[in-house]
Parts: sequence; structure tokens; C-alpha cells
Amino acid sequence: MQFRIQDSLNFSDLGRQLKALPDFDPPPGGWMRLQRARLQRRRRQWAGVGGFAMAACLVLAIGLPRLAQPPVEIIEQPRTNELQLLMARSRDLEQRLAVARPQVSRWSGAQAVQVARLQQGLSLVDYKLNQADPETARALWQRRVQLMNAMVELHQQPAPALVQAAYQY
Repeated sequence: MQFRIQDSLNFSDLGRQLKALPDFDPPPGGWMRLQRARLQRRRRQWAGVGGFAMAACLVLAIGLPRLAQPPVEIIEQPRTNELQLLMARSRDLEQRLAVARPQVSRWSGAQAVQVARLQQGLSLVDYKLNQADPETARALWQRRVQLMNAMVELHQQPAPALVQAAYQY
């Protein structure tokens, strides 16, 4: 069964039904209230957009000058001969430690504690070096070289002798 629009709508019937509706008088000032309501709704919509635009302008006013500034250098260290020598000495000690570390077969308890303290000191110095200003960088590099030197010396000490207990029955 095919359905056609023209068959379902009978225009003569529609006209007759519309004429049969009761008369309606709109309330006085209805059109004015409708126009005012539409105008208020439109103002509220634009007020929301205006507030959003003001917030966006504020963000841009604060953010753009910060973007335009050159990036701040994280670490500025003086490139003096003394500082370069300390850095080179630290690298040399790290290489010596890398060679000496696998040769250690066992530690005494005191040596293990000493190594842990030296490693903790190195971690602290390295952390401070990442945030150091040029004046304190030289002192920190000196401290790092001292700690690395102590670490290498500790790794080059002979292994503690095993003590065997003699039991008598």
C-alpha cells in the first residue's frame, strides 16, 4: 500500500476545521511582552558571550607578555679554567670508579656504610649543582671531586679477609 501526502490531507476538510475553531482574542500587550522577552533573551546570550570575551582578553593580556620574553637559562656557570679542571677531574674519577667497581667482590659492614654515605653525598651535590648559581658552583664541584676521590679509594682497597672460626667439640 502506497501512502501519498495528497491522499492523507484533505484541504477542504482542513479549511472547514479551522473555521470551526472558536474566536480568540489575544491578551492586551501580548505582542509587546513577546518582543521584550525575545530581546531580554538575546541580551542574556550576548552578555554571556561578552563575559567570555572579557575573560579571553584578560588571559591574553597576562599570557602574551610572558610568551614574548626570552626563555630563562636554567644554569649559568662561569667557564673559568679552574671550573673546567674540576669538571674534567670529576669525569676522570667517574671513569676510574667504573673500572674499579666490578672488581670488588665483597664489602665489610663498615665499607658498605661508607659507600652508602658517599653515594648519598654525591646525590645531594648533584642535586645542588642543577640549581647552583655561578658563585656556589665552584665549591660544589670541589666537593664532588672530593667525594668521588674517596669513593674510588674505597673501591680500590683490598677485600676484607674471611675469618674462619675454629670450633672445638
